[in-house]
Amino acid sequence: MTAYVEGSGPAVEAVATHGVGHVVGAAALGRWPGAASWAGHVTASLAVDDPFAPVTHYRSLADLTYVDDTLRDIRSMAESGEP
Repeated sequence: MTAYVEGSGPAVEAVATHGVGHVVGAAALGRWPGAASWAGHVTASLAVDDPFAPVTHYRSLADLTYVDDTLRDIRSMAESGEP
């Protein structure tokens, strides 16, 4: 996990150096208190977000896979009448 988290270091440094005001990340679970205590392998991706907090306003989008899958199927869902 350390190498994975350290990989965000150059991005965090660039954000701080250039005064980037807002950063949006992508996460399978999003962020909420206590998520890392049960997130398993996703804990590493949550830890990648942490270094951004002191240098910018950081937000993480959640459930991207769900949204992507839904958008791919929306036409067939509408045609079949499924919710």
